[in-house]
Amino acid sequence: MDIFAHSLWTGLIFRKTKKIWWPIFFSVAPDIFSNGIYLAISVVRGVSIIDSSREHLNPVRPEIIPILYSITHSLVIFAIVFLIVWLILKKPWWALGAWGIHILIDIPGHSAKFFATPFLYPLSSLAVDSSMNWGNSYILFINYSILAILYLWIFLFKNRRKRFITYFNEKRKLIKR
Repeated sequence: MDIFAHSLWTGLIFRKTKKIWWPIFFSVAPDIFSNGIYLAISVVRGVSIIDSSREHLNPVRPEIIPILYSITHSLVIFAIVFLIVWLILKKPWWALGAWGIHILIDIPGHSAKFFATPFLYPLSSLAVDSSMNWGNSYILFINYSILAILYLWIFLFKNRRKRFITYFNEKRKLIKR
């Protein structure tokens, strides 16, 4: 899944969190720390990130990217980091859970052709070869349609609730007079 969709799903899941930016950061961090750094350096240097000689236009990447991807997309690594942070803070830091959600979303969202998620790394290289690849235009359309519907529903419901509370408070003030 792309970083925009990850951040939008995280926004829905953590919408009642006071510091929403931490979960959003952790929801995009796995992709930023595996692919984003290379992408940024390539863009700054003016290097093409697409190899047009390849059939599927797969991104050109150095050898380190798959290793970084395996580390940042591993439930094992996530669990270890989550537990270490929990021990240090003496309570779970739920914002970090957005990283785990990112991995869970990516497991069925990637195919073997493009970054299948090695969610048990370093214990295993097992990855799901999904037919629901997020790069598929139909999957993208469905994903963003669901996000739009959910955000619209929350927006409308929240506004309707605010209008009801405002109306109720105004009526209550009139009754007290």
